Amino acid sequence: MISLHQLEMIVAIHRAGGFRAAARELKITQPTLSKAVMRMETQLGYKLFERTPTGARPTPAAEFIAKGAEPLLEDAARLMAEAKRRHDGEEGLLRLGIGPMLKHVLLPDLVRRIRDRFPGVHYQITQTGADDLTRLATERKMDAVFVYHEVARKEDDLIRARIFSDDVVVIARSGHPLQTAGVVAQDDLRAFDFALPGMPAHVMDWLEFPPDKGRSRGVALESDNYEVLLDQIGRSDCLTLAPRTFFADLIDAGTIVTIPTFKPPLTYECWMLSPPEFARTPMFSAIAAIARDMFRGVNG
Repeated sequence: MISLHQLEMIVAIHRAGGFRAAARELKITQPTLSKAVMRMETQLGYKLFERTPTGARPTPAAEFIAKGAEPLLEDAARLMAEAKRRHDGEEGLLRLGIGPMLKHVLLPDLVRRIRDRFPGVHYQITQTGADDLTRLATERKMDAVFVYHEVARKEDDLIRARIFSDDVVVIARSGHPLQTAGVVAQDDLRAFDFALPGMPAHVMDWLEFPPDKGRSRGVALESDNYEVLLDQIGRSDCLTLAPRTFFADLIDAGTIVTIPTFKPPLTYECWMLSPPEFARTPMFSAIAAIARDMFRGVNG
């Protein structure tokens, strides 16, 4: 079987009209090229070039091979160039997964920034729960997923990049009874119902809800839609918990307020998880840098 490299030698000699010029084009020595051609001729069982004092004359077989090999070599060059573009993130499909909470701060700005950096890439965006996203990334059905740290700590072979961290603050409507109460204790918080994006154990432990209170445990509304949560706290005395970053604009505008607590706040961390093969590409580092820059801008 003749390799592409050997075909490249035949085409170069055919085009240059001699071994010396072809060797310069191929960036090898003339003796190396001559020996390689002799090995090919032995392998094929017939001559490819007639050596003359003025150069090398291709045999009919070499003429046929050279003409047929040129489009093959061009196709191979295009194939390798496209493979590099895909590796560099300049072409191909990018499969991103974003959890229901993070979509409020990541979309659509993150996608817009990635598209500006990689205009030739097509995108597939999946929004689902953090556990599902981690599973899809582990199964190689996602290239990069954004999840919170409790999920990111689970054991798997995914590569992790921390995007940002923030304090989880207690949020209420402007004019809430606790707004003027100063720094409050957990008992003060539990006097009011909560509207939460979920009820993970570490959140319920922080609120110090008794485990024998039933599944709701003082939670009047559970929703992964922050618009629904904001509507609930805006129309009632319900409280919610969220990273300050998520509601920074509304807090700065005074539409909603944060309630300071004696107990140190929980920490929220956003991580990007990817299969190892994607994490080795330049796009992994570029996306992580874009996402971090977004949150640096939000947090000043």
